[in-house]
Amino acid sequence: MGLTAYRMSISWSRLLPKGTLSGGKNDDGIEFYHKFFQELLDNGIEPHVTLFHSDLPTALQTKYRGFLNKLIVDDFKDFAELCFKEYGSKVRYWTTINEPQIFGSNGYHVGLEKEGDLVNDPWDAAHNMILCHATAAKLYKEKYQAKQGGEIGISVVAKRDLPHSDSPQDKDAADRANVFTLDWFMEPLVYGDYPFVMRALVKDNLPYFTHKEKELVKGSFDFISVNHRTSRFIKDSPLTPNYVYDHKSKYQHGIESAYPTGLTDALIHLKEKYQNPKIYITENGVPEPRDDSITLEKALQDDHRINTIRGHLQAVREAMKRGVDTRGYFLWALMDCMEKGSDYQARHGLYFTDYEGDFKRIPKKSANWFSDFLANKKTKNTYIIRRVITRATHPNSLIRTGSDHYYSHRQQSAGAIRCQFGKKIVSPLTKVVDGVVGGVVGGVVGGVTGAVDGATTGLVPVSQPADQTEGSGTEGGRGPSTWDMFIKDQNGNGQATDSYNKYKEDVKCLKEMGMDAYRMSISWSRLLPTGKLSGGINQEGIDFYNKIFKELLDNGIVPYVTLFHFDLPTALQKEYKGFLSKNIVDDFKAFADLCFEKFGDKVKHWTTINEPQVFASFGYRVGLSGGDAVNDPWDAAHNIILCHAAAAKLYKQKYQAKQGGEIGMTIVGSWHIPISDSLLDKEAADRVNAFLVGWFMEPLVYGDYPFVMRALVRDHLPHFTDEEKEMIKGSYDFIGVNYYTSRYVKDSPLTPDYVYDSQAKYHHGVLTVDKDGVPIGPLHPGASGDFYAYPKGLTAVLIHLKDRYQNPKMYITENGTPEVRDDTLPLEKALQDDHRIEVLTTHLSALKEAMKSGVDMNGYFVWALMDCIEMGVAYQARFGLYFTDYENNWKRIPKKSANWFTEFLEKNKKNKNKNKNKNMN
Repeated sequence: MGLTAYRMSISWSRLLPKGTLSGGKNDDGIEFYHKFFQELLDNGIEPHVTLFHSDLPTALQTKYRGFLNKLIVDDFKDFAELCFKEYGSKVRYWTTINEPQIFGSNGYHVGLEKEGDLVNDPWDAAHNMILCHATAAKLYKEKYQAKQGGEIGISVVAKRDLPHSDSPQDKDAADRANVFTLDWFMEPLVYGDYPFVMRALVKDNLPYFTHKEKELVKGSFDFISVNHRTSRFIKDSPLTPNYVYDHKSKYQHGIESAYPTGLTDALIHLKEKYQNPKIYITENGVPEPRDDSITLEKALQDDHRINTIRGHLQAVREAMKRGVDTRGYFLWALMDCMEKGSDYQARHGLYFTDYEGDFKRIPKKSANWFSDFLANKKTKNTYIIRRVITRATHPNSLIRTGSDHYYSHRQQSAGAIRCQFGKKIVSPLTKVVDGVVGGVVGGVVGGVTGAVDGATTGLVPVSQPADQTEGSGTEGGRGPSTWDMFIKDQNGNGQATDSYNKYKEDVKCLKEMGMDAYRMSISWSRLLPTGKLSGGINQEGIDFYNKIFKELLDNGIVPYVTLFHFDLPTALQKEYKGFLSKNIVDDFKAFADLCFEKFGDKVKHWTTINEPQVFASFGYRVGLSGGDAVNDPWDAAHNIILCHAAAAKLYKQKYQAKQGGEIGMTIVGSWHIPISDSLLDKEAADRVNAFLVGWFMEPLVYGDYPFVMRALVRDHLPHFTDEEKEMIKGSYDFIGVNYYTSRYVKDSPLTPDYVYDSQAKYHHGVLTVDKDGVPIGPLHPGASGDFYAYPKGLTAVLIHLKDRYQNPKMYITENGTPEVRDDTLPLEKALQDDHRIEVLTTHLSALKEAMKSGVDMNGYFVWALMDCIEMGVAYQARFGLYFTDYENNWKRIPKKSANWFTEFLEKNKKNKNKNKNKNMN
């Protein structure tokens, strides 16, 4: 057939009849594979070798129940090392384990352990298989890879099951079923632990990795092999817990049918959720039932197989068009052979096996078609390999009856003899061709725009929003906002820091400090007093912002503009309860459109919404609605996400090309740490991070909420339509991160509502951050609230965003610390804010650490330029680099930190110029 690669496996019990090195090696078996590999190589055929393809030495099952015991990890490592040592000069492609999902589930739910524990055994077996894989991979990478030049991976079942209906319950069930198949193994391999939703549903039946094991497992592959046959329909079905039903979904079975779209979807899922690993399609094919009553001529007519291959090659091509890093495609199988669960009753081969005639191989129509197909394709500039495989447990009677060495549990559970090769070596099947799937074109675009004293990017400005600084709530045609009501309840006043009248003074402060950017927000009700276009546009408001933006640009300062920073037009809250109604999406989109149209020539950096977590939770649990604490925060957040996505889509389609800007969203980036090393507290911290960061990042990157949120919040968490998922997914050019502190978390299941739906409570009560009486970080003298400095939390959350959410372009959009307002202090003392200098210094260093780890950081904004009104504390906390004299016409006076920051920026500019000149020379 003119093929150049062959995927096969090694029989563990052929090399080690008792499964262990101490039980002795079988030199005949070792020599057999040497001859086999040499025969392949002499014929220009590359072996792709699997170490474990479901055939466990019986001795290990008898000795300690095989993969149910962690002892197998060392024995598998010994077996793997024997293979690497003996065959590494001939084999460059190693797969540790084939289809661990199937062996873990069927092997320990159906086949091996019929009298076992159906609730626990499959999870335990799979857990130990992951450890076997990771241990063998580590050994190969550390001891053999450099000198042998090979690569190592694992082969997983990759399919995308479909909801049985359009009901949210069935859609969730399909999501769960997919998690319990592909993500079950991919999540540990890429991120170091099981999916949240599995932990939420399987609970303690799902084993735990130690911290050391997580590090071992995470990233323990060079490639992922994908076996795909078909997809299934899934119907929601809460049933008695065991392996099959722990995901609370029910498979709707039928005849194995071709569904190429499922392969495309699975590959794209791997790309988007798991950092686009190098992928080989290692099994793909379709069977026909064995029918000994039909003529041989008819048995060889397998047009259905030809159509299946064509359809799936097209599916791979479609995935590659969308950026999937696919390197090869293997057909299953070379010849008809014994199949798991169906004995010899299903025929998968390109070659017909005559079981009554000394296992004679006869090419089917598909084999001839594939030969012609390969012969007609050129090999120029190809990146995709089509390979056909058969199991290597077949050659030379790897399973025999009688007293020979070669037993395995595959033979034992099936109770039959397999195809016998004797000395026959059938030409393996592979060919490198071009034109069906197409080439892979890849590139890396990256880099950071300079460094601030080696710590961060060249953009180090300050932030200040309209609602907290602008004031003049009734001046210039502005309409009322919910922020006005909120600060009135806090004994604030309508002037904030009067930036409406003092914006030129504020720009002067920025200029004097050497700032080159300024983050600010637009008041929705200043442009649209009623919140709607139909209620009229306030031209004075538009003129006001045009003047600010021009003043900034004339002074060399770039505006970074937020559309919504907590100040909702009161009219919309009264009309339809604001963000609790989907009506707000169109009104927000219209407001955004007005801003893009009027200011897009001056503004190139747009943020749709600031801190949606804070506004949804505090605004609709505490501040605005006085409503349903169980549902309102989820509903508000849901509509906030839709507002963001609708505005971003509008900008990208209508304005981005001609205005040359970017658009994103700003999230709270607090990090949460388990208060103890207990597994429950560790899981609690993971949940809280999912309920804070994942709540918004998961939809923005993957199109829907984290599974753990859906599992715990259930129907209180709204559902996106398929159209909405497509709109939300990828609806950003950057992510803004606001970081101040971190917190400890202790597990605590409490009454469900917004605060406690994560099944975790903050050990410190509301916002106290201590462990056994020791704070998480220093709270500097004079600092207010719970702003304990913990720079490591900033590094941790940024790396989390990088690893879990495809390393988005990021800005630190808020970082700082307050001191308590104390009007009894003399001005000279009030300006001595050494604690702020220390906080900024340590957090810039934390940013540097994150960037060393590959975080795509593009800017750092200090909060805030000046003291202003703050959420929850009115004027009682001072965050500014400038002191605001509230009793003296809001005069701005530079604190020590402002002077320090000016010197810091000047030093940075000198270093940048020095490096620039050095590079030019």
